[in-house]
Amino acid sequence: MRTLSLLLCAALLGLAAPQFRFRRPQRPRNFFRPQQNFRPQQNFRAQQNFRPQQNVVQNQGPPQQSGGLYYSWRDPAVGRNAKFSWGQANAACQRRNQRLVSLETAGKNQQIVGEIASDNIPYIWTSGQRTGQNSFQWASGQQVQPLNWSRTGGRGVPQPDNREGDENCLAILNRFYPGDQITWHDVSCHHKKPYICE
Repeated sequence: MRTLSLLLCAALLGLAAPQFRFRRPQRPRNFFRPQQNFRPQQNFRAQQNFRPQQNVVQNQGPPQQSGGLYYSWRDPAVGRNAKFSWGQANAACQRRNQRLVSLETAGKNQQIVGEIASDNIPYIWTSGQRTGQNSFQWASGQQVQPLNWSRTGGRGVPQPDNREGDENCLAILNRFYPGDQITWHDVSCHHKKPYICE
């Protein structure tokens, strides 16, 4: 009888025990637990499937590349194919304590045209900005002289033509339109291009 009563007590305790069992509170998964295989600087680019964004200006790169000029496409930190709006390019030059290139003389224009041709770059930004209907000014404050304006463009008319209605920045295009050479064009400032600082 005693065994039977012990078995009966054990059975009753077994049924009642789950109701009175003390459970330790569970913490959420990964609560203050570092991720496995996390290496902050080593895996960041791989984890993000990194590709440099073309509209983001990278760090400054090498100080000077040639005669005080900085060519964005020659900087390995930026990359040959990186392109920037005029505002992004201008800001990048300012961070270098420079400004976008001004082509105030025929000699300077020929130098830059030669670099564009030798590196086979399709287009670049200069510092030129529209100040009137057909007038532009370099970052130096000097008015742009008609040294190398193209005779054609998107409409087939001489530049500047303000074809898009907001073509307020001066770019150099490398044979972009049929029959054109490496010449100046007025372009909307949101377009993306490499740049030269001086």
